[in-house]
Amino acid sequence: MLLTTTPNIDGKRITKYCGIVAGEAVLGANVLKDLFAGIRDFVGGRSGTYEKELQRARAIALEELQERARELGANAVIGIDIDYEVLGKENGMLMVSVSGTAVLVESL
Repeated sequence: MLLTTTPNIDGKRITKYCGIVAGEAVLGANVLKDLFAGIRDFVGGRSGTYEKELQRARAIALEELQERARELGANAVIGIDIDYEVLGKENGMLMVSVSGTAVLVESL
C-alpha cells in the first residue's frame, strides 16, 4: 500500500476515491511515567526512549489506516495528515492520529 502526504501520486492515475480513513494510537499515563523515569536517556535535550514510543504509536496508527483503506478496496492513501495530541485531565495521555483519503490507483 502506497502512503503519501501529497494530494496525488506522480505518474499514477487515481481511478476511484474510496473514502476518508483514519487510525489512532493512544499512549497511556503509565507509559509516559515510565518514559519520563528514563530521564537519563536524555542526550542533547532528546529522549531516545520517548522518541521510540512515539515512533511505535505512529506506526500503529498508520497500520490501522492501511487496514481501513484495504477494507474499502484501496491500494493507496493520499493526503495523509499526522497529528499528536496530549489528552486527559492532567495531560497523562498522548494520542497519535492519522487520516487521509483511500484511493485506487492504476497498477502500482
